[in-house]
Amino acid sequence: MKLSTSLVGVKKINSNVPRSEFSEDELNLTAELILKAEGIINPLVIRRTSRESYEVVNGHFEYYAAVKAREIDPRKGEMIGAFIIESENEEVLMDQIKVLRNRDFNNESQVADTQPLNTVESSNKVIQFESLLPEIESLIDRKLQLISSRISEHIDEFVQKIEPLLNQPEKVEQKEGDKTPIEKPDYDIMKLSQLKSIAKERNIEGRTKMTKKEQFITALNKADASRK
Repeated sequence: MKLSTSLVGVKKINSNVPRSEFSEDELNLTAELILKAEGIINPLVIRRTSRESYEVVNGHFEYYAAVKAREIDPRKGEMIGAFIIESENEEVLMDQIKVLRNRDFNNESQVADTQPLNTVESSNKVIQFESLLPEIESLIDRKLQLISSRISEHIDEFVQKIEPLLNQPEKVEQKEGDKTPIEKPDYDIMKLSQLKSIAKERNIEGRTKMTKKEQFITALNKADASRK
């Protein structure tokens, strides 16, 4: 029994592993490499399910990369290399899968998956990050809103405290010794009755004996001079 690969139509093959398990970026990259090399160095291992159809036993990542290659270029990507499990070679192929292709994997299933470990881990991390991204963005938005709200509250408090100070009338500091000048009334234009009233308010000495306007003016001027 000689082991050799066969070219099988990609559209005749199916996989029971969802395509979403793998990174589309990595599938695109591998598909481009398959088209450039016009083949794959890591053939699929498939089992016949009917006369014209197969299922992937090992190499689900490579299968979906081949599907992507066919989507990009239907002519070049029409066929893919694969080991077909037949009754005469099934035992030895499954043994090789367990020894060679499952060596770096923790796979409890007897059906192996040839997707490289680092690809699985990378894909899982990408999926996990993408699922967490909306939560992270929402958390950042809430934090920013909270910070903005607190800043606004502090600004309002500051304005409330400083506004009364800004609205206070300006106080003019009066130096010691400065006195507001007193405007001297013009007694000459006043009537005698007005002069008598002022003299009474200021308690001018001898006012009861005064009878003439000139007497009151002289007494009031003298009193004004003594106040300076």
